[in-house]
Amino acid sequence: TDPDQSETQADFRVSFESEWSRAERAVEHDRLLALGDLYFIQCADFVKIGRTTNLANRLRNMQCNSPIKMDCVAHLPGRGFEEPLWHEAFSDERERGEWYRLTEHLQDAIALAREGKE
Repeated sequence: TDPDQSETQADFRVSFESEWSRAERAVEHDRLLALGDLYFIQCADFVKIGRTTNLANRLRNMQCNSPIKMDCVAHLPGRGFEEPLWHEAFSDERERGEWYRLTEHLQDAIALAREGKE
């Protein structure tokens, strides 16, 4: 067995294992985001529909950038994967980005979701 070839194979194995480990961490990170929490944060007549793995930090960061008080009107743990469904379902109420006009229809849907019926 050629010692140079063995060294090259060993280097490849270490490199491969390192890359594989990095890929596994990335997949786990994405999985955690997908399994994050769904939230509805109200600011005046608008509500932000989003997802996070740390609601307290998210709300604090958002509040820091707004002169208007924000309140979390619903927090649905483990349901972050539903975010795009809510965005699509209420696209007519979209004001800008992930902010939606807080219509009676949207309020009713949030209330049902909070009760576990949505």
